[in-house]
Amino acid sequence: MSGHSRWSQIKRKKGKADVQRGKLFSKILREITVAAKAGGGDPKGNMRLKAAIESAKEVNMPQDNIKRAIQKGTGELPGESYEEITYEGYAPGGVAVMVQVLTDNRNRTAPEIRHTFEKGGGNMGSSGAVAWMFDRRGIVTVDAEKIGEDDLMAKALDAGATDMRRAEKVYEITTGPAEMDTVRDALQKAGVPILEAQVTYVPQSTVRVEGPTRSSRPSRLPSATSGLRVLGVDPGLVGTGWGVVTPGRGAADVVAAGVISTTADCPLEARVQTIYDGVADVLAKHEPSLLVLEDLYTEYKFPRTALLMAHARGVICLAARQHEVAVLALAPAEVKRAIVANGAASKAQMQVGVQRLLGLAVMPRPSHVADALALALTGLSRRGGRLA
Repeated sequence: MSGHSRWSQIKRKKGKADVQRGKLFSKILREITVAAKAGGGDPKGNMRLKAAIESAKEVNMPQDNIKRAIQKGTGELPGESYEEITYEGYAPGGVAVMVQVLTDNRNRTAPEIRHTFEKGGGNMGSSGAVAWMFDRRGIVTVDAEKIGEDDLMAKALDAGATDMRRAEKVYEITTGPAEMDTVRDALQKAGVPILEAQVTYVPQSTVRVEGPTRSSRPSRLPSATSGLRVLGVDPGLVGTGWGVVTPGRGAADVVAAGVISTTADCPLEARVQTIYDGVADVLAKHEPSLLVLEDLYTEYKFPRTALLMAHARGVICLAARQHEVAVLALAPAEVKRAIVANGAASKAQMQVGVQRLLGLAVMPRPSHVADALALALTGLSRRGGRLA
């Protein structure tokens, strides 16, 4: 009866459990070390370290292990140096993904993460590609089978939580990142059965993945940016430039571009109406999935200019909302850095940069159109496209 004895079964189960326990311990100890390195070894003044220590205690980690991990982070003991890196990209179905890793070798980790994305039919993007779709929040998870919803809601609001929802067999209580510890401690004192508490990234919206994109290992799926259309709009009360781009063999292909023109002698309300009608026509004809425009900023020498521009931006955002198109506002310096690697580039430099990236035979004119195409290209890059 070799291999079937009670001792053999116990030994196999114990060996498997020890391996899983060791992996969990290693993960938590790395988090403690990094947290101590980033914010110091005192958990009273380091929220992240405090949360990591709580996780260690929940799995019955020895106190000596915790202490050594903190000392490695503060430099009191020698040890491996870990750094925290965030990777961004898209999974099949256009699902935005943020991956936070701890690594002792970023040169090894980046190709591994990229390979994982591509193996699953996704696409790893550049920094900032999807981060704007997430908010940093504190999430406290509670066992839904051990407490009633009304009772928990009352205790969560008293503790300072901002929201609560049920997800299958648990309740998820949302807090601000800085208030997570306070809310968790208050709920524990109130006898709430907490399963987990952490500060993490929460998506602003979700998408339902259906059809072939649900396959865990698709044979061949389109890239995350296939079918994506991005509309860039450069607002102006006299001339509003616009341009639509899609992913192409190079940086992108231009679908269409133009200018919505008004006259300076028309009243403000008439010019605003013309801009709204023009943008609405472009949205209806080209059906973009994203509209990109410059973030509003104040020119201190000419504050009236910024106020007038706000009127144009307002009706553009209204048209996008009515056509259910997402809006992304980008700082001018960010767009210039993306196109010509110079946050203070002139309009002429931007025209040349856009021409080069799009492979155009002639320089895009007027400058409103070049600026709009630059916005569209940067927005495309944010969604996982590439600027060649």
